[in-house]
Amino acid sequence: PGGATATGPRLDAWMARKNPGAPLVGLGDVFVREGLANGIDPRALVAIARAESALGSDPGARARNNAFGWGPHMTFGSFAENIATVARGLRSGYLDEGLVTLAQIQRRYAPVGAGNDPTGLNSNWLRNTTALYAELGGDPAGSVALR
Repeated sequence: PGGATATGPRLDAWMARKNPGAPLVGLGDVFVREGLANGIDPRALVAIARAESALGSDPGARARNNAFGWGPHMTFGSFAENIATVARGLRSGYLDEGLVTLAQIQRRYAPVGAGNDPTGLNSNWLRNTTALYAELGGDPAGSVALR
């Protein structure tokens, strides 16, 4: 029942506290809709976006409407499109292949030692996403899949 406690207003309030004025504040309903449509806890999507780009606040994220580092440098028409694409991608490229915990997702999403991570930021990904997911009420060691 993880995602059941995630509502758009609750996610927006959390995002506004974490990063006031961030581009993703106000898109809580989009996180919920896309998370539920793709069987992934919306809180996990928010946690990843916070860890990757301070909820879209980083200059590169703003320039590309890409709060998730997806691609890693893909450009989207809007942050709502970015959220929808990432939710679908996590479903088909991760959850459907049995990668359902943040620790399992991290091995593919942000692998430690990856060639495109020269400064080693990926080594912080799991600690950051699990702490944020826990703040949002998720089980940091549990499955982020809803079904």
